[in-house]
This record gives sequence, C-alpha cells and structure tokens, in this order.
Amino acid sequence: MTIYFSISSGAMLELSRRPIDEAIRTVERLSKIWIRFGVLVYGRQSSDFIASVNRLPTTVRKKWQVLLKRCRKTELGDDLADIHDCHCSEDLERFIQTIELYLIDSDSCSSFSVPAQASSVLLDGANVEICRVDSCDVSKAISRAEQIWDSGVGKGDGSHEVWDKFLSGYPRHAKFGSIVDRYSLINLIDDSRGGTDTGLSRLLRWIYEENPSLQLKVFAASHESYPDLDLFEALESTISEPTFPPVTGAITVIIRHGLVFKDFGHERHLRFDNHVVNFGTGSEVVSGASNRRFSYAGLSVRGKYLREQIETPLEKARGFDARVKI
Repeated sequence: MTIYFSISSGAMLELSRRPIDEAIRTVERLSKIWIRFGVLVYGRQSSDFIASVNRLPTTVRKKWQVLLKRCRKTELGDDLADIHDCHCSEDLERFIQTIELYLIDSDSCSSFSVPAQASSVLLDGANVEICRVDSCDVSKAISRAEQIWDSGVGKGDGSHEVWDKFLSGYPRHAKFGSIVDRYSLINLIDDSRGGTDTGLSRLLRWIYEENPSLQLKVFAASHESYPDLDLFEALESTISEPTFPPVTGAITVIIRHGLVFKDFGHERHLRFDNHVVNFGTGSEVVSGASNRRFSYAGLSVRGKYLREQIETPLEKARGFDARVKI
C-alpha cells in the first residue's frame, strides 16, 4: 500500500521553532510513514515551502534532506504547486485526487476542524486525512497500511485486490526492479498450456502499466523437463502480446540450475529499488481470480541486502542470461 502525503509550510515552520530534540523526534515519526509506505507530494516551485525547509536547524534539516534523497517523492505541476499553502479544509478540496494524508501544524488544527484532543480528522466527503505532523506515525493511514501487511493475503482475495492493496505504487516510483521466484517461468509454461493467465504474466503487465521505463530482472530456476530457451521464449512471448503495455525499459531473464537457485534464492521476492515485497506463494499470489489459501505478505526496505546476498551471487553463477526483445 502506498500513501501519498504532503506537508504544509506551517508544519515545517513549526518544526523550525521547536526545541531541536522535539523536532528530531517528529522527523523520525515522519520517517516511519515515508520510508516504508509514503510518497511525498510536493511543489518544487512553492517558495514558502522551500524557505521553511531552509529555516530548519542544521541537525533537523540534514535529517530531512536524507529523507528527501532516500525516500519516494513526486513533483506537482505549477498549477498545483501551492499544495503546501493550504490554510483550511476548503483549500484542500483541490487535492483530493492527489493525496491521502495532509500534515499540519498545531496552530492550524482549528482551521482544519481537527478537535483539540484528536490527532487527525477526515476531510468531509473525501478520503483525505488531515493530521498533526507530530502525530503522523499514529495516523489512520499508517495504521491501515500496517494492518493490511499484518493480515497478509486472505483466502478468496482477488488478484486485482492483492495488487491494489500490496503492490500498486511501488513500481511507479522505482528505476530498477527484480522478481526472484524460482518456479515462476515453469508456472508460466504450465499455465499457458492450460490457457490461463499465470501470476508472472499478470505481474509484468501491471508493473509496466505503472512504469513503462522500469529496468527489471527476472530470476528463475531451470528444470530438466523445461529447457532454458523454452522458459525464456515463454516470457518473451508474453511480452510480445499485442495487449501487453508498451515497455521502454529493459527486461533481463536470469535462469539458473535449481540447485544453484536453492542455495542463493530460496525465498521469493519482488524488489522495486530498495522496497522488497515477499509473498509466501510468490508470483502465484495473483495467478487466479481469487486466492485459494492464505499467503504471508511482507514489506521491507532491505533491497541493498538482497541485491548483494541473493541477486548478485545468482548473476555470477553459471547459467542462461538473455534480454527480452522489446
């Protein structure tokens, strides 16, 4: 689940006026949303917002800048660049299709109808939560996201529901990705023979609908009954279907012997830059109209570790490597 959020210039100004230890704690609370779930929606041309960032004490500003560099963000056009300058609920109505969470300072709570004893309130008639910046880590948005991941994929959950709840948004803001699932290409062949969509084909389709330029690597295991070239051509055939979304990035297939793959890639994961999603049933979690059994779901930000410990050793091992012709 991805949470699109923004923060008012007033909230940033409040941070600059607080004792440094309090301001640091607030930034650390913000990081709980931003690192795992969040995408900052910001207006680069907002002079008030830029000024409020520059006014932060050095220690606090450096922490904020680390988050800006490390975490996901998306820039608004000039017509919406004043998102940081909302002073009341009515001002937010222009952005109800843009964000799900808006962080404000304490002095503005009455203007946004946030009760004195409450951390947040929902904007009337919209799915936008208005929250005190120092309470962002207990917002309804982050509680909902944590509950979704804690609950996992339930029996009967549909493929589109799984994508929307767990994966949507992560490909959109990534440059590089990987799918590590030893049985994914074998399942692709078996399902295509049966005339059904496989989990891998659906994942690839939805990933490239979100981000046509993603640079993706697909890691899978070979099998004596499935020649490497057959596995590769099955994936290439999927990508070349007329209904497959345009791809401007690159898709590289890395196939290794099952024993090699077992040593380095026992777990199944999808990686989008540093975000890593694990499903107990791997890519098959989106293979059918609905899931026939419960599947564990996990989200982490250990992409660097997985690249070094799993993906790179798999790439260095002997096997079949080829880039899909786009």
